[in-house]
Amino acid sequence: MVYDDMHGMHGGTTIRLDADGSLTSRHMRQGELTERSGRVPADSVRAVIGLLVELQAWEQRTPPRTPVPDESAAGLRIVAGGGQARMWEWFNDMGTNQRLSRIMGMLGRFVSHSTAAPAPPTPG
Repeated sequence: MVYDDMHGMHGGTTIRLDADGSLTSRHMRQGELTERSGRVPADSVRAVIGLLVELQAWEQRTPPRTPVPDESAAGLRIVAGGGQARMWEWFNDMGTNQRLSRIMGMLGRFVSHSTAAPAPPTPG
């Protein structure tokens, strides 16, 4: 699964968690990139899957509309059993919706226990 709220101008976070527990994240803030990687125990992977099921995270619930200026969206892509599902929410609505914010919160706790990796050099 991949959580992504990266915005071209404002930065953001991308977190990938694979079924085997491999975790990678990229966080861009004020032009500074931080990358982290690690492993998540099997019981924690099951906990994420349980949360996805509880929230029915494969369902798109936010209706489409034209964004307001500087509005961004966060999204989730789930790949399982040969299929995939995508859903998204407006970033500013995540706290109210309590779907992507809960998923991001759980993944963020895993990232905080992972290892920081040096960011690749910027082409210059």
